[in-house]
Amino acid sequence: MRLSSIASIPFALLCIALSLHAGAAVTAKEPTVTVIHGDRKQSFTVPQLEARLKSETVRFFNPYYEKVKSFEGFALGSLMKELFPAESAKAGGWKVEFLALDDYRSVTPLQKLFEPGGYLIFRDNDRPQWEEMKKHKVSPGPFAVMWTGKEQLWKDGYPWPWQIKVIRLVREQ
Repeated sequence: MRLSSIASIPFALLCIALSLHAGAAVTAKEPTVTVIHGDRKQSFTVPQLEARLKSETVRFFNPYYEKVKSFEGFALGSLMKELFPAESAKAGGWKVEFLALDDYRSVTPLQKLFEPGGYLIFRDNDRPQWEEMKKHKVSPGPFAVMWTGKEQLWKDGYPWPWQIKVIRLVREQ
């Protein structure tokens, strides 16, 4: 083997390593939300949910940002019917728990999520990445519940959890 061939081996290995690193950046892991009901557990990416549901663009004054913003999301009522069809038909007696990345838990009656104006948001349309919420200094992604109505605020009993990782259906006790 010639010396010039041996000297080019480290360069070739460097090129391979750089191409693998670049490929990893392109194929970053897609955010998921895990849905739990009893012993059933399934994780969904946004494309998987979009294959089952139509997403909507919503634009409204967001109290966390203190300005009008545009988002992409799924209507909560449609999402609940898709994820929990039998229970959605008789929504009374069920609660939905939203569990955040920091383990914060928000619980609301299932029937509340069928009111118009509620969305599971998965994209900030105003920016390529999620914008931090003004007061909380944190991004609401990968998933957040938001309401478009002026009277649909947390102080009025509407859940606004953010950084959602799990949606769990449980019986009211």
